[in-house]
Parts: sequence; structure tokens; C-alpha cells
Amino acid sequence: MVTIFDSIKKGDERIIQYFKDMETKWLGIYEGFDWDSSSAIETLAEKISAQQMSFEFIAQLNRSLGQELMVITAYSSLYHINYGFDDNKTNAIIIKKAFEASFCSSEIKWYNKKAAYIYNISDEAEG
Repeated sequence: MVTIFDSIKKGDERIIQYFKDMETKWLGIYEGFDWDSSSAIETLAEKISAQQMSFEFIAQLNRSLGQELMVITAYSSLYHINYGFDDNKTNAIIIKKAFEASFCSSEIKWYNKKAAYIYNISDEAEG
């Protein structure tokens, strides 16, 4: 998350557009996705693995920034500041597990661990 904060601190206005573009990309990935499938985690892990470079490309090939934003926007695209994940809590858990199961870089897996902590996502849906 340090790269994101550093970009903001430096006044890099492109960061806002990167966020928007990546959230839009995630919503496209999620559109029509079968969250209830028994293979949802594996299917999403494959999609995530295949998309890592395209997220880095959105961030103008700034690898660290692209990776951090890829993970943060995976969650933020389903999160509402007033309601949290609401009906998307189970989907957020699937996203967390899909990143863990993906073939993405170790940096992305580390960012995922941090983002899951920030968004308070455990491996179990809260009752």
C-alpha cells in the first residue's frame, strides 16, 4: 500500500484514473461470474493469474503500483463505505482465496494478505 500512498503524496493525479480503470476491469471480470459454483475459487484464480500483466499495464507498467492497485480494487469494486461488502461478503472471501490459489507473483499474494486484513475478510462468512 506504500506505493499507492507515495503516488498520492507526490500528487500523481493519474492514480485516480488507475483506480477507476481497474475497478471497471474487475466489474467486467465479475459480470456473469458464477460465485456459487463449486469451482468458483479455481476459476477466478485462473482469471486473476491471466490478468496480472493487464493490470500492471493500466498503471503504465509501474509494476508495484499496478500490483497493489490490482488487489485493492478487486475488493473495493464490491465494497461500499456505508455498508461494507453487504451481500458480497462471500464473494470477497472467494476473491481472497482465489488470489491465494492463483499463479500471481508473491508480491500480489502479499498485497492480498494485507488487503484482506484491511477489509476484515476472514476465511469464513460471518453469520
